[in-house]
Amino acid sequence: MIKIFLDANVIFSAAYSLSEGSAKILETGGRGKLYLISSRLAVKEAERNLREKGSDEQLDNFYRIFEDVNIDLVKVDRGLARTEFGDLVGEKDAPILAAAIRSGAKFLVTLDKKHFLNKKVAEANLPINVVTPGEFIEKYLR
Repeated sequence: MIKIFLDANVIFSAAYSLSEGSAKILETGGRGKLYLISSRLAVKEAERNLREKGSDEQLDNFYRIFEDVNIDLVKVDRGLARTEFGDLVGEKDAPILAAAIRSGAKFLVTLDKKHFLNKKVAEANLPINVVTPGEFIEKYLR
């Protein structure tokens, strides 16, 4: 089973639109075909953003995700993460990258082009593949 780490924006996107790639990944994980991992920090960020930018229906979708889908949550030392990865992805996103790597996931699935889906990260020789939901679906769920 493929282990993937979900960034906050993927969780947000899945709750925001049930027909997009992020939702398909969570649905596939809900059927036991993927091992889904995230962090408390990412889940809190997704929930906060849905409260600010989403509708009540989308917030309900978010809560339903966690009723229907098993997502293991990993902890990370934010200070250490910022020291290790702050220069690579920025201090705000360093804990996400650290949690993804420490989780043992093969993939970090994200929509964050600015901080994760860039040349600097691609060339960093990380022990994890950073991909978009669409790339993951195209290459690994077909």
